[in-house]
Formats: sequence, structure tokens, C-alpha cells
Amino acid sequence: MTKLRTGVKVRRILVVEDEPGLQEALVLVLEMEGFEILRANDGKEGLACLEHGADLVLTDFMMPRMNGHEMISAIRDMPEHAQTPIILMSAALPQYVDASLADAFLQKPVTVERLVKTIGSLLLPA
Repeated sequence: MTKLRTGVKVRRILVVEDEPGLQEALVLVLEMEGFEILRANDGKEGLACLEHGADLVLTDFMMPRMNGHEMISAIRDMPEHAQTPIILMSAALPQYVDASLADAFLQKPVTVERLVKTIGSLLLPA
């Protein structure tokens, strides 16, 4: 979902992260990169936030109530959001995380450069 702001399309990213400090850091970095941000603290909140539309979802794997894999599975079952690019993040080693439904996997801690590069590779030019 893009919106026009002074002639420039702003891309909207849904950040789903249960750790408040990391969520705030991700939001700050992505806002500085020019993205509009939606926030959620777990997968259930993330699904609810999708009603506002998102060009990309950035989610943690291990979260309360609904983990990242469960949320991604639910998104892929929603016709209106099934093609939304999704990045799954986790501190766990990749072999212990089912990232099969995600478009990309980033192991925490992730550098700003790698995060921005991965997002750029998944978003079509505005």
C-alpha cells in the first residue's frame, strides 16, 4: 500500500516485534530511511494491522500469542495480502527456524545496512 506525500510515494512497512527496545530501534531506522511504519507486538496484532495495508512485513519469529511463522502462514492464506513480501527475523540459528513461507530470513542481530538492502531487494521501485 503506497500513499502520496508531496509527490513521493511512501512505502509502508509493518514491523512485528515483541521486544520494545528492538521494535523502537527498527522503527527509528526505517523512518529515517523514509518508510511509513505500522507497529505490532505479536502476530495477532500484526494480522489486525494489515487492514491498514502494508508494502512489506518485517517480523520476529518468537513472539507470544502468535509466532512469526503462524502469522506468515495466516497472511499467505489471505488473498489480498498473500503476495506481500515478508522478512522473518530471529536470533535462533536458521536451521531451527521455519522460514519457508517468508521471502527472506535475517538472523539477529542484523546490521542496518543488511536490513535496508534486504528490504530494497523485495520492494519494487515506487
